[in-house]
Amino acid sequence: MIAVFITREEEVLVWKGLDISSEKERWKEVIEKIEVIFTEIRQIEVKLTAVVCDSASFYATTRYHLQLKYIDITFLLCYTHQMNLFVGEIFKESTEFCQAAVNAIKVVVYFYLVQYKYFISQLRDLQKEIYNKYISLAIGNNTC
Repeated sequence: MIAVFITREEEVLVWKGLDISSEKERWKEVIEKIEVIFTEIRQIEVKLTAVVCDSASFYATTRYHLQLKYIDITFLLCYTHQMNLFVGEIFKESTEFCQAAVNAIKVVVYFYLVQYKYFISQLRDLQKEIYNKYISLAIGNNTC
C-alpha cells in the first residue's frame, strides 16, 4: 500500500509505503493501517478528498467499510484496472479489434524469438544508425 498526495498544483508526493501483502484476508487490520495514515494526514492539516483503491475483490470489502465511516472522502477504483476492463469489453464486441490484437501479439512475439536474434540485432543496429535510438515492442502485463 502506498499513500500518495496529488496537490492542487498537480504535484505528486509519495507519503508512505506499507507492505500489507500478508494481510489480504484481514481487512480489519488493513483498515487500521489506513486509518493511521488518515490520522497522520489530518495532523499535518491536509484535507484528504479522495482515495484510489485497488480493484481486487479483497479491497472491495476494505473500501466498503471505509466509505461508510468516512463519508467526506471519495473512494475511487484503480484507474488502470477500470481501463483494462473497458478496453476488454471493446475487444469482445469487435472482431476487427480482436484480430488486430492477435496479429500485434504475433509481431511482438516474433521479435522476442531466439532463432531470429541475428536479424533482430541487425534491425537494432539500423535503428541506432538512422534514428540514434532503439525502438522496441513491448509485451503487455496482466493487472489484478
